[in-house]
Amino acid sequence: MQPLNRPPQRSRRATVVSYATYAIINRLFNRITPRVYLDHRFENPFSVTSREIGPSDQLIFRRVINKEISDVRPLNLTTPCRGRLEIETYGLQQLIHTFTSMKCLSLPYQLFIDGFGLYRNVYRSLMGIYLIPACLTAAQRAKRTHVYLIPLGPHGSKFTDVISSLKELSALDQGIEIDIKGTKTRVVAFASMFLGDMPQQQNNAGFKRQNATRGCRQCDIIDVNRGDLEYDIGSHGRYHHQIKHMREKAATLPKSTRDRFLSKWGMMSGPSPLLSIAPSIDVIQSFPADPCHSEYAGMSKIMHLLLLESILSPRGRDEYLHALQTFPFPSGWGRLQSPLHHVESYQLREHARASIILALLLRCYLRDQWINPNFLMAMNETFSDNDSGQKHKVDIVVSAFAAVAKSNSVLTSRRITPEDEWNLKGIILDGRQKIQALLETASIASDPCSRSVSRARSLCQFIQAQGVTAVILQLCPLSRFFQHLVNNVNNRKKVKDIKTSKDARTCTLEYTTLK
Repeated sequence: MQPLNRPPQRSRRATVVSYATYAIINRLFNRITPRVYLDHRFENPFSVTSREIGPSDQLIFRRVINKEISDVRPLNLTTPCRGRLEIETYGLQQLIHTFTSMKCLSLPYQLFIDGFGLYRNVYRSLMGIYLIPACLTAAQRAKRTHVYLIPLGPHGSKFTDVISSLKELSALDQGIEIDIKGTKTRVVAFASMFLGDMPQQQNNAGFKRQNATRGCRQCDIIDVNRGDLEYDIGSHGRYHHQIKHMREKAATLPKSTRDRFLSKWGMMSGPSPLLSIAPSIDVIQSFPADPCHSEYAGMSKIMHLLLLESILSPRGRDEYLHALQTFPFPSGWGRLQSPLHHVESYQLREHARASIILALLLRCYLRDQWINPNFLMAMNETFSDNDSGQKHKVDIVVSAFAAVAKSNSVLTSRRITPEDEWNLKGIILDGRQKIQALLETASIASDPCSRSVSRARSLCQFIQAQGVTAVILQLCPLSRFFQHLVNNVNNRKKVKDIKTSKDARTCTLEYTTLK
């Protein structure tokens, strides 16, 4: 458990304890006005002011304790509930009046914002904004009849201009009175969340694109550390009130300093334009990530390209294509076009099918003869006995593709088993770790110079341990490069910039000291 900085000693200070609890709804009304003040500025380095605000008779909450993981963190590093944000936006009394003065009809909806190109031409894209009723099931929301096109942003238009045409939705967010069959009814239609692909969601939330130095809207990790799967996204995450205070601080800075400050933290110059139609949204949680784009068009595509370009040999690619053409697909699944020529043009559904089929196909057909010899040698450096459990190299490759298929299934399925839900983080990490291992192996396999240096150094250590005479016979079939190493062992010389050519490949030993 993290130590508390200056534990609360005053009677007006309190700590929120975070744990699962069950409340009876009809008993909550009398407790709807707790005399507490939530101090989101406490230990917030971006807060303009840190002084206590509020009547003197209120309790001040500054920290949250999570008993399950023994964690104590400031209140500003927590996610606020939607109801609290609505109270901050409209006020408690107005909300009570809205929902109790007359019959009320609540209509939550989702807004899907997507740019698409006419005739698949991405250089002349249009922006479509679609309204989807959130009260429907996932299967019903996927039907075309339940997706309503609102505006269509023309090519070349600004995102803020398109959203400004929807500002009338803010009146629905507060509630309007209409007559339904002779009965006055207040209709409250509000956006529960905003949907979009990865670049669009960055724009929706008011953050820079994912290729920025800090291109993640969930945490503040920098681009060079994105491969760190153990990064603490809890302590270094992004939260609604934190982002709000960062923009308040930026507003007090000169323009040049403000632009540098916002750019450093991966934020756009202005807040999300969607706040004009939904002022009570959480600028982080109201913009969920799109697993289909990240897993199918991202990780699955990377794995497929890795298989074709690095793992398989030319013969292996031909064998793989033949096996794919004859491999049975589940009922209702369309066949895949030749990945040797069309993998770059696959759509999401093709990448989704391929991610599942590849694991099964490789499990049935993959052999050592299919794998690139350079990749096999590089696996000796990447996968130690402890990491792979002395598995066969084919099994290591198959297990990596199986881990990706498992990760995709739990992230994109509408149903998930309790076991998978409990171990969700472990399933995702397993897939990511195996992807990283294969990518590292491909990097080593693509650099023959680094492999030659590594093999030469290992050979030198072997020679020194066993003596030159004991290994001379083993070196006879090798190239002049290794023979030259043997000739210099007795002289204890430094071998530098030795070049040799074998099998139309040039290897360079940069600097090896023989002792």
